[in-house]
Amino acid sequence: MDSQSTLKKLVIQNYLGVKGPIAIDFEGKNSLLIGRNNSGKTNICSTLEFIRNLSSTGFNMNGSQVDWLSENSATIDIFNNDATEALFSFTFGVKQDLPYIAPFIPVAGLPTTNSHVDITVEIRVRHNQKRLHKISFNDRNLFIFQGNSSAFIFQPGTNAYSPRIRAWEEIYGIPNNLLNGIMYFPSKRGLNTFSNGAGAINIQQLAHGRGLIDWIRKAKSPNSSSPSDRNDNKLIKDFQQQFAEFIGMDEVELSVASDNTGKLNIQLNRGNIIPIEKLGTGVAECLIILLTAKIADRATPQINVVLLEEPELHLHPTLQKKLITSLRSYGIQLICTTHSPTVLNVFATDGNAKTFRVSHSSNNGVSSIPASCKRDLLDVLADIGSNPSDVLLADKVLWVEGSHDVAPYRAWLSKCPTLGNQNIAVVRLEASSAASPTFDFEELKRLNPNLQIILDSEKTSAAGVPHENRVRVKAACDSAGIKCHLTYWRDTESYFTPEAVKKFYPDHDGNSLKKFEPITRKVGSFDKSDGGKIAAEMSWADIKDTDIGEVLTSFTKE
Repeated sequence: MDSQSTLKKLVIQNYLGVKGPIAIDFEGKNSLLIGRNNSGKTNICSTLEFIRNLSSTGFNMNGSQVDWLSENSATIDIFNNDATEALFSFTFGVKQDLPYIAPFIPVAGLPTTNSHVDITVEIRVRHNQKRLHKISFNDRNLFIFQGNSSAFIFQPGTNAYSPRIRAWEEIYGIPNNLLNGIMYFPSKRGLNTFSNGAGAINIQQLAHGRGLIDWIRKAKSPNSSSPSDRNDNKLIKDFQQQFAEFIGMDEVELSVASDNTGKLNIQLNRGNIIPIEKLGTGVAECLIILLTAKIADRATPQINVVLLEEPELHLHPTLQKKLITSLRSYGIQLICTTHSPTVLNVFATDGNAKTFRVSHSSNNGVSSIPASCKRDLLDVLADIGSNPSDVLLADKVLWVEGSHDVAPYRAWLSKCPTLGNQNIAVVRLEASSAASPTFDFEELKRLNPNLQIILDSEKTSAAGVPHENRVRVKAACDSAGIKCHLTYWRDTESYFTPEAVKKFYPDHDGNSLKKFEPITRKVGSFDKSDGGKIAAEMSWADIKDTDIGEVLTSFTKE
């Protein structure tokens, strides 16, 4: 797809956690926003969705008079702290022969022979009010709000309109058309039917998962006399084959349950029909993203920019890479937020991509700094609790339950006497994803054959049995010849000593900790992000005689 526009710059002030103003120079390139939780990545990514909604309901159409207009979505809780006005400015590089742009090129005094023009739009928002403040072409102000006069002055020369500019609707349509070329996938996405009926579905709703089941149902049962239905049916057939390849199957068939649940089902290689969630949350989310992207590829207006929050959710690193690669194949500008070293590595190896380190402070709010050199990227990795061994070749890899288990195991490994000079990467596996029947354990071995997996058993007593997902993962590992250990005690936190816990939770009676109960039952304020600090307080003697100590010793000796 030949992109019609790219996002070059975004300026935000006094919106949610952004005090600002902050300016992010995307330069029309694939870009990655990376930082800790609550650093402001979502604030930045959701900005364009918010102002698109503002723009979609229009601005003043009464002659040349423009003032604050009613806007219900501009509620007071969108402002940073005590601010009463927010500013949004966005710049797109746009093909200047597009129908909604071409009439303005001669009016702006720009050569008609140029292929692209940079268009900047500024919108200001107050409580339940909005105002289109400025539109410029190549830094030439065509329309700008003038002080207290409430006059939206055309420049150069008041009211010197081109004959092809028929109405003010065309002027106010500029921001709407630009923003309609953006598709936003939030981090909270799930497959849902659409209560207002399939006819009301649009591409932006599909990106949130709303109405996608209705679209699939309709596409699978087309009206043969409808060209649109036939096109949808062809698209879903093509997608099923592409999705089969994506998850490593020969054949995939999607269907919607005929009962009142409206659940989406999937059939793999002509086997049993199962609910898609049986394949894991990550696979279902990939379906939302990839199917919506395929539908958007033929959408009107054309989608040029895709905003995707946390593509790594519930996905093994191999599928994370495949997802990013699949999206980029559509020729769109891809802007992602992430906590994943794998996603960072994909963008870092793209010579035309940009990476931004997002952070937040109580004084300055959200800030964004480009990460342009190797040292910057290492800082970014540290910011998400990773190190270079997560993305570079390691001597061995220890796969553990989840993100909060990485730091404790790193701390314990560092104390292991048999570690020596080995470079062992500790990486989260996500047991719920690994339990999927489509998970490729052979791929783990190809990534690094020197590996060990340790997962929480979730046992509730000494005589209890591990969680069924863990049992399924261990059986698959055994079949693939991979060493997988399920903890004897309930989870990682069960191995913390009372003395180490008490250093960070002094009001807690450490002796009350139970090995087969969640730690939160005894330490109600426990924060999993403290796990690494607690494990660091422990000595090797605290862990060596446990099953985890024995596994780590054996793994480091091999």
